[in-house]
Amino acid sequence: MTRDEGLLIKQWDSAGEMAQSGGVRADSSAGSDAPCSFSFHTAFKNPSTPPDARDRRSIEVRCIVLYD
Repeated sequence: MTRDEGLLIKQWDSAGEMAQSGGVRADSSAGSDAPCSFSFHTAFKNPSTPPDARDRRSIEVRCIVLYD
């Protein structure tokens, strides 16, 4: 990617209640141990990355909107 490009990550788990019901039932109706249809993206440091690896550049924008 170049600096003038953007990437939108929308994660979806087809095992979630909303996905399984075609949007009829909310994920919360399946209980607290059930998987969610949507999840947030995250990252981590990889200790096995070689010290001479090229630098990576990124920008993260996090926004959570909850409707009641």
